[in-house]
Amino acid sequence: MKINHFPGHMKKALEELQVNIKKCDVVIYVLDARCPNSCKNPEFDRILGQKKVIYYYSKRDLTTENVPNVRIIEEIKRMFPNKIGFVKAMVIGVPNVGKSTLINKLCKRKKTKVEDRPGVTRQSNWYEVEKNIYLLDTPGILWGNMSDEKVAKDLVAIDAIPKHLFKNKESGGGTE
Repeated sequence: MKINHFPGHMKKALEELQVNIKKCDVVIYVLDARCPNSCKNPEFDRILGQKKVIYYYSKRDLTTENVPNVRIIEEIKRMFPNKIGFVKAMVIGVPNVGKSTLINKLCKRKKTKVEDRPGVTRQSNWYEVEKNIYLLDTPGILWGNMSDEKVAKDLVAIDAIPKHLFKNKESGGGTE
């Protein structure tokens, strides 16, 4: 079973990610702790290349799995102790993994809109976390032609893919 859910805003976001990656010092890759391997977008690996990456596991309270707890600001400061000017970090992940929630937490106030559904963030925005550290919030991005059924089911379960797309596939119908 293949799911192909790659709407136009995701295509645009992927193109912007390829441009913005050059402006960033580090990437914060948000993975849902309930299914972190299914949240790894293969397109990101190609784009990130040798860029420094901090993996952040969101929604740890919803799983019994033992996942690392990274203190992002401290890790950024450790990675760039002598950086002159700003440290720019891009926050990436599939839809609905908690990228915007993480940014609000790091900013210590509501800066971004957060809802329990995919596709709320439609464009990239910069936020100052503290002096000399800026985060780029990006839309969640999936990849086309998802052929791994377990990955697709996991992403439906965490609401990264709209449930109606998967139900239509299971019943033999097409996607909308």
